[in-house]
Amino acid sequence: MPPHCRPNTTRMSNASEPKLPHTAVALYVVHHPQCQEAKKLAGQLYEWFRLGYQTGDTGSASVPFWIRCQLQSTKAKAENKEDEEVEYELNPPIKFAEAAVNIVILLSNHEMVLDPQWRKALLNLQAEVANNHQAAAVGHRIELLPAVLDDSFYNLTPIYENHNPLRLTEPNDEKWRTAVLRRGVLEMTARTLRARLQQHKSNELPEMRVFLSHAKKDGREIAERLRDAIRHFGQLIPWYDANDLAISQGWANTLDNAMNSTTAGMVAVVTDAYPTRPWCRKELQKARTPWDITGQSGTETTSVPIGSKVFAVQPVVAVMKLTDDWTRGLATLEGVPRVGWSDTQPQTSIEGIVDRLVLEMMLHQVRRTTALKMADQARDPRTWFLTWVPDGWTLAQLAKPPLAQAPAGTRTATDSSSAPPVPPTTIVYPGVELSPAERDDLDIQLRLFGPDTRLLSYQEWEEMRLRPAVSPNATPADQSANPQSLLIALSAGGDPAELSRHGLRVEHIDEAMVRIVMRVLSAGHRVAFGGTFNNPEHELTRKIIDTTLRWSNLKGQQGTSDKSANYLNRPCRWPVINYSAYPHYNDLTPEQEAKWIGFCRIERVDPPQGLAKEDRSLKTDCLERRRDLAKLNADALSHMRDVSTEKSALRIVWGGRIEKAKGWMSGILEEVGYSLKREKPILILGALGGCARLIADFLRISDSSWPIDLSLEKCADSSRDAWLTADERSEHDARFGRFVDLLRDYRNQLHSGQPTIMGVSTDLLRSALNPELNTTRLLSHVEQFIEQVAQSQPKEPQSQQP
Repeated sequence: MPPHCRPNTTRMSNASEPKLPHTAVALYVVHHPQCQEAKKLAGQLYEWFRLGYQTGDTGSASVPFWIRCQLQSTKAKAENKEDEEVEYELNPPIKFAEAAVNIVILLSNHEMVLDPQWRKALLNLQAEVANNHQAAAVGHRIELLPAVLDDSFYNLTPIYENHNPLRLTEPNDEKWRTAVLRRGVLEMTARTLRARLQQHKSNELPEMRVFLSHAKKDGREIAERLRDAIRHFGQLIPWYDANDLAISQGWANTLDNAMNSTTAGMVAVVTDAYPTRPWCRKELQKARTPWDITGQSGTETTSVPIGSKVFAVQPVVAVMKLTDDWTRGLATLEGVPRVGWSDTQPQTSIEGIVDRLVLEMMLHQVRRTTALKMADQARDPRTWFLTWVPDGWTLAQLAKPPLAQAPAGTRTATDSSSAPPVPPTTIVYPGVELSPAERDDLDIQLRLFGPDTRLLSYQEWEEMRLRPAVSPNATPADQSANPQSLLIALSAGGDPAELSRHGLRVEHIDEAMVRIVMRVLSAGHRVAFGGTFNNPEHELTRKIIDTTLRWSNLKGQQGTSDKSANYLNRPCRWPVINYSAYPHYNDLTPEQEAKWIGFCRIERVDPPQGLAKEDRSLKTDCLERRRDLAKLNADALSHMRDVSTEKSALRIVWGGRIEKAKGWMSGILEEVGYSLKREKPILILGALGGCARLIADFLRISDSSWPIDLSLEKCADSSRDAWLTADERSEHDARFGRFVDLLRDYRNQLHSGQPTIMGVSTDLLRSALNPELNTTRLLSHVEQFIEQVAQSQPKEPQSQQP
């Protein structure tokens, strides 16, 4: 990496300086594994704090979110000591030191209170929280937020006496409970984060001012409703000029000053008259104009002057209330989260608006902390860090000379009399990487900084920092681009109960799929996967298709931006291939398949022995016939996994169901086996649980025995396999044994000291097995794996002609 692109890791050190937390905020939901209501609430919180993860929305709320619903003993009972007390803790244990602020949401119900092991674990958790609050010099903060699902919680006296709970017992309304829980978590997280950053006690924090920007002609009623609602939110104080402007006071300067609070946010009530009001435009422009916060210090940053610039904009949400009259749009609203106003359900609208505003204000603090820390690591004046996802308007403002200045006394002003700053070669923004279409939209504004200026997400920049050498003008996605398009097989999935042992939900598996699909498509490669249709329990297929519709780089794949007839008639060039096994492809309707023309090719796979006419009909009341159809399904799944492996250049696996497999064994295990059999590069990610985690654990330790949970008896469908003949059982046992032998041979290669395996760095393959790999390093491993395979591929590999 050239010096001007390499992050500067040298700094003035202090032997007593504590290790900085990896992230600003982390959320943990703790619940009993049998409580179905708690599972639903946890899922709804995940969707709220990880907004946009399904479609790869770059403005997503990137707050780490984990589950804890399993326990483990802290020590084994000594032999012959039956009366010895055994203590319990959450499994996996929470690594509080990895985040500056940790919010633990305890969803308490009667099953948790009745269980003596859970009572012990919760009391140990409460003691850890109390010790954290007493240790003034600790590098992280822990807050416990109990949410009461029934009155049994009040028997947990030590917790109840020290932590005022959210009461979700009355009324028994799911939407109401979700709204109350969401708001409680938001309020505690925002307050704790602000207290840490501003070095206040939580109960001594100044209130955050919210500016209500509206046109009096048709926006007053909504603004007044929002004003009254904001007053009831614990940390917010509304600024509404009709109430806050004294008689005869100079309104222009007062309005100006009202928008200068560094903790403020804005709600823009966008009505028909709003774009025609000069002061409305000025208020919105002021909030959306970047200002320089370089050098502002907090508990997570150094006070040493830094070379990189850091810019922020004020958090804004827009409420849209338009009629059938003609009006004009506002360029300043580009990139601003917006929602429509509901006249029929105004209270629901108000609650959602206030909650989203607080979320945006909280994310502003998180991103500010992250950007300042990254700038301290970079120390490069040609690298600028943003606290918002860039859009055309804010980039254009950022490029204007002189740069945005902060009001004296409230923001760190840029001295316009000094020499102008060095134009940036890299602008780093929060969230996930922009899609190809979004990058194209910003190309004109980006050229205002210079011909070589590029955009990188926080995650892309962090990956570059961790890698020893990259091209100065290429993003991580660009680095893996190859003149030829590789077909990359992706495999994932998982059982909720098994994933919970690792603090994960199915949503974590799905989100990883979305992120990896984005990387593959952005680099001009193609995706192969096997999935079902129209099954509410398996939505991964829909998420992959939705991501493809947004992220496929048609310009890079076909040479033109339009879907030419030549392209549409060549499905082998479409960005996604779905290998669908019998009988699952029957669930796909012609209407669905027609919608995916040009994006997703459906490859139907039957059992290798073919299908008889009667096998096409799945309707039968005969038990034996249903068992025969289940065997055909298992044969088709095995054949599909073999075919997709043969046609693909490589495979990446994570998660994966272990028990009750529809095939003859766990799908991930079978796909890994076929990859090794056909000598195709395979990347096994061990950090996301499931079957892949068990395989990774087996491969990491050179002398470990085959995991019991991956035995053929454990994985297979016992009710179906009971009907196997002796010859059939012997055949499947032999195939399973061959796959196990292949994995043992592969493990020997991993530990043999040889530098590469199938053209890929052995160190990279072994590192990917690490169960502690974080998201940034995981994606970096994926990038490097694809790069190395692409470099080792011949120009026209036979396997690339599916």
